[in-house]
Amino acid sequence: MNTVSVVIPCYNAEAFAAEAVESALAQKGGVLEVIAVDDGSGDGTLEVLRHYENTAGIRVITGPNAGGSAARNRGLRAAGGDYIQFLDADDVILPVKVQHQLRLAKKGGADLVVGDRLNQNYDGSEEVVRACRQDPWIGLVTSRLGITSSNLWRRGAVQEAGGFDESAKSSQEYDLMFRMMQRGCRVQLDDQVLTIRRELTPVSVSRNTRNSKADILRLINLRLKMYRHLAEDGRIGLEVRTACLNQLFRYLRWFYAYDPELCQNILDNHFPPDYVPVLSKGIPLLDKLYGWVYRRGGMGAAENLTRVYRHWRR
Repeated sequence: MNTVSVVIPCYNAEAFAAEAVESALAQKGGVLEVIAVDDGSGDGTLEVLRHYENTAGIRVITGPNAGGSAARNRGLRAAGGDYIQFLDADDVILPVKVQHQLRLAKKGGADLVVGDRLNQNYDGSEEVVRACRQDPWIGLVTSRLGITSSNLWRRGAVQEAGGFDESAKSSQEYDLMFRMMQRGCRVQLDDQVLTIRRELTPVSVSRNTRNSKADILRLINLRLKMYRHLAEDGRIGLEVRTACLNQLFRYLRWFYAYDPELCQNILDNHFPPDYVPVLSKGIPLLDKLYGWVYRRGGMGAAENLTRVYRHWRR
């Protein structure tokens, strides 16, 4: 019978770690163990975890602060379950999450079960975020293949892919899923919303990557790796490669103000000459003008058009 280890990395999570642990302990079935990893917290997080160690039998692992990926890897190495439920300390899972996704994994022989989620934002708003229902590769390249907490991971597949990259500061789960899919990872989609992702502070580096030059560059470099792989793999069709280019173009637009020369170099070396930009959630007339200017004058001219338009709208 397959079992699940719940791994909860915690750093300065005194105010909310208990809710994550409680949600893991409330699972209706399939859980072998709950492992909480204190990543060198400087507040009372460890005391909270010790309480559950003494009263509920969870396992607590401690170590110096090394980041969320390192904490997840420490929990992964200690885990004995066939599958891993990674649960960020500021997220919670509904009581049937593990049991339901484990059933899906067993039925389809999946290495990765991708779940939908409910985002609870700091301003009180809520939003259901659905994973991509198309080719899993399209979900991967467009960042619509779930998140760490909403997915269920086969332990062996994660280990074979090398675990989380401890040097990465963002998009760690997408980097890992990419390496898993390169190895033939079997993906199963779950359309139930069983994970709640909570924004408990007004600013979150990991969840607001557009504001960080370094994080945007990481997104660009990861999509470049994906595109190279897709271009080399003859089994993967044009639709997936195009989706990757569209997502990469989106990130290049974010990064253009930081380094236009790098952006232009990537466009020259990886984008076909007849590429037509696909802009999402934009203004139809501006989108058409952007594409027309881009094809004739390049990204610099198109971005100048956008800046002029925004200035005019003020």
